Amino acid sequence: MSYQTEFLLPSLGDGDGGGRLINWLKQPGESFSKNDTLLEVETDKAVVEVPASEDGVLLEQLVEIDALIELGERVARVEYQGEAPQVLETSSVDDESEESSTESTSTQSGDTQTRDTSNDTASVRNDAERVFATPFARKVARENGIDLASLKGSGKNGRIVGSDVERADSSPGSRPSTGSMEFRERMIAVHNAEMFVKSWMPVNPRSGSTVVLIHGLFADSDAWTANASVLARNDIPVMAIDLPCHGRTTLDVETFDDVVLAVVEAVELLVDGPVTLIGHSFGAAVAARAARSPNLELNALGLIAPLGLGTHINQSFIDGMTGARTLDALRREMRKLTLSGQPVGEAFLVALKNQLMSRAQALTALCRSVAINGVQQVDIVSDLDEIGQLASIIHGRCDEIIPWQQVLVAPPRVALHLVPNAGHMPQWESSKLVTDLLVASTASR
Repeated sequence: MSYQTEFLLPSLGDGDGGGRLINWLKQPGESFSKNDTLLEVETDKAVVEVPASEDGVLLEQLVEIDALIELGERVARVEYQGEAPQVLETSSVDDESEESSTESTSTQSGDTQTRDTSNDTASVRNDAERVFATPFARKVARENGIDLASLKGSGKNGRIVGSDVERADSSPGSRPSTGSMEFRERMIAVHNAEMFVKSWMPVNPRSGSTVVLIHGLFADSDAWTANASVLARNDIPVMAIDLPCHGRTTLDVETFDDVVLAVVEAVELLVDGPVTLIGHSFGAAVAARAARSPNLELNALGLIAPLGLGTHINQSFIDGMTGARTLDALRREMRKLTLSGQPVGEAFLVALKNQLMSRAQALTALCRSVAINGVQQVDIVSDLDEIGQLASIIHGRCDEIIPWQQVLVAPPRVALHLVPNAGHMPQWESSKLVTDLLVASTASR
């Protein structure tokens, strides 16, 4: 016996603000078991796996990849095994009763799913005792073979959060993964300081090249979480670095060239063999310049909305970010990054504001080495001319920060991919397309 209903997006934690659908793990017609992951959603801070609450079959996907979805939104039609939950029919009119019954059944199914996957329920030790953890903490623990019951949570009401799990796995010689990859975070010594690095290492990598992801101004390695997860699931080794003046890296520098030197040194320490450098915006210019280092074995270079191919840049965005002193001011500037106006949670904005203010002097100096009065101070055309066919560029046609037309000056051997309906962050707004292109770029050349 079975029944059909609609699957509603449950609580994802992180303020219940929903997120962006980045991947379907089950396709129409595929069966699943209770707790199997059906889809993955990117929130401000993490990629959250959304599991099934019962055994069943996925009938239809109601939401496409890259769409923004909210708590309680219908995302799929499913067929569950067993009898449909009992519902009360409150109308005596046949048509109204049938409609009410259908809606109530769907809602009850969604409520059950929300309880099963909520922010406060990660795994059960026995009927009387639960281990409280966020979905991201549960994901990292599973990938690294860590028993959540052995950890003490630092989150609200003792909840285990991602950093608790990562600290348990941060020692040298991190334990092997029990899943398909090993996730690590660590600091490496560079220029008498430390740079923060994340890595996703597949157990059986299919690519001989390691992808190194380099973020843009005002971001950090967390900006790559969704893309890195998909690359790693394709058995591609991935690393993401917090640049100087950003994130958890302790190194502060004041020039573009100093950032390049630090990145080259970090990659030399991290990667033994071919490397694929992927950079966004400012990070793309860093990647292009670093790719010319004779000490790196370059396999491929991928640039997303790159700085350094023209003169114009939106100076108001740079000044607005470095000068923001309120959350509203930050939110206004963040809206310039995407065409879709992807919402940003308050917790994310608070953390970003604190980060910007704590590194204000160094960041302002670094920004002045990149742009003055709306004029770019970095030129990577000659870098790309030397790299040639190993390089590709992805740029959104609705970019408010760096005009897409500037990429047309790239040397003829550089591949160009112009993404419609995407702003300065095509890796967010068109994540599937961009990640597919990145996967293709890692093929040995």
